[in-house]
Amino acid sequence: MPLDPIVSLSAALAEAPGSCACLLGAGVSVDAGVPTAWGIYKDGLRRLYELQAGNADPLTEQQLNEWLETNGHEHLDYSSLLDLIVPDAAVRREWIASYFKDTEPGKTHELLAEIAALGIVKVFITTNFDRLLERAPSPWDRAGRRLR
Repeated sequence: MPLDPIVSLSAALAEAPGSCACLLGAGVSVDAGVPTAWGIYKDGLRRLYELQAGNADPLTEQQLNEWLETNGHEHLDYSSLLDLIVPDAAVRREWIASYFKDTEPGKTHELLAEIAALGIVKVFITTNFDRLLERAPSPWDRAGRRLR
């Protein structure tokens, strides 16, 4: 039976003194112009309003909250909301991917690439859908010389 990748990673980190892993969330991509999951969720709630009310007029936060409560949607979780606004899995992936289209790595990604190039952190675990960290330019070459 193969070893669970998380167990394997944990064992490798435990056996390498001074090594660490970074767990990254949506905040790391904010300076690249990517909204957080909360921002996408709020956009989704507005889209739900547009679809169900047949109205694209912008609402205030209070008006949206009142509409959600009146229509029994005040406790929608992220997955349930996505099921309502984009029920087809392929269309859902496209809708989420639209938030990352034409984005470039931000300063945070570049700094993380720098600490990776220096060997300070070798493992990054992310909950993000974007690939901005992987695309971030490193300021170091393979010989450890600063490029910029």
